[in-house]
Amino acid sequence: MFEGFSPRTLDFMWNLRLNNDKTWFESHKEEFKRDFQLPMKELGREVFGRVTDACAGYGFIHKVSRIYKDARRLRGGGPYRDNMWFSVEKPSEEWTATPVFWFELAPEGWSYGLGYYQAKAETMAKLRARIDRDPEAFEKLIAPLESSEEFELEGPQYARVKVSPTEKTAEWYNKKSFSLIHRQSNGDELYSPDFVSRIASGILSLMPLYDFFITLDSDSPLPVNAKPDFSLHIIDISEHSTEATSLIRRSFATVADDFNLTPENCPTNPAFTTSEALISRLNRENCYSFGLFSNKEMIGFAALMPARDGAYEITRLAVAPELRHKGYGKMLLDAAVAKSRELGATKIIIGIIDANTVLKNWYLQYGFVETAKKEYPQLPFIVCDMELV
Repeated sequence: MFEGFSPRTLDFMWNLRLNNDKTWFESHKEEFKRDFQLPMKELGREVFGRVTDACAGYGFIHKVSRIYKDARRLRGGGPYRDNMWFSVEKPSEEWTATPVFWFELAPEGWSYGLGYYQAKAETMAKLRARIDRDPEAFEKLIAPLESSEEFELEGPQYARVKVSPTEKTAEWYNKKSFSLIHRQSNGDELYSPDFVSRIASGILSLMPLYDFFITLDSDSPLPVNAKPDFSLHIIDISEHSTEATSLIRRSFATVADDFNLTPENCPTNPAFTTSEALISRLNRENCYSFGLFSNKEMIGFAALMPARDGAYEITRLAVAPELRHKGYGKMLLDAAVAKSRELGATKIIIGIIDANTVLKNWYLQYGFVETAKKEYPQLPFIVCDMELV
């Protein structure tokens, strides 16, 4: 029965890290068995029992790690691990590509959660396909993670951003593999028998996600080109001026209609821009244009221009009207902000119609603040200046 780890457990792990050799380990082997191995096995056995009692029929097994490192992975270090873990999983020949629950104890802290050692690319492609088919269902599935704050999503991301159908699914959509993990520094909770309940209840709370992920590989193979090819990158405005101009005009036309702007009362508004004007404005040193493409068709655009005193201005941010409210605007804004930071911008500025409260609130939620309101004789509206420091 698990009675808890003890301070001796932590002492042993730290000492093993500092004395990782056979002579020291053999002379302290009984301490290892009593203070580390035995309570780890008891914890794993009891957590496994509670999980299988609640989830009969899953065919779970549980494993406890060995203290000995794989000889092929010593790489100059000692022959022993200074951490141990146990897992609850379904038996699989492809264990690295199968979702697994785990708990790990190391000298610095402990962690547990659900995830893959390395998910297959096809598995994650099937995840994206499911999200595409029903993003609202996936948002509902992951909603408890936000409210509980017990687990955080971790894992490597694609270098080139993949455009998700909604903003809430974007982080998942861009993972190459993932873990839902709780990390915590070692404390008194380790010394209590109640620790079993803490780990078992956390694992059971993740069962709906496990049910979702364990079935991904059984989805039908994805047909070639089943998913639109999305990409977001810096473009040469002189090569893309025609499509960028068309997109900007369509996007800003809705704003022009809302605020009664015309070529006569506001000729400089982006709704009335031309390819020549766009090239003249943006095809210059230290200006950057960002294109968001779906199957090579431009669906989003933003530009970044140097301003005074080391600032950069984001301008002409546009998304095809029929594709709004899917997180594409934020992706363009993220790209422009990231480039500004890379360039060492002292601040990032924008100017919008002050009466456009929907757009203003969107920028405020992102982190921009209002800095000034200005009237210009050539414009039929008040300009609201905003900045992101």
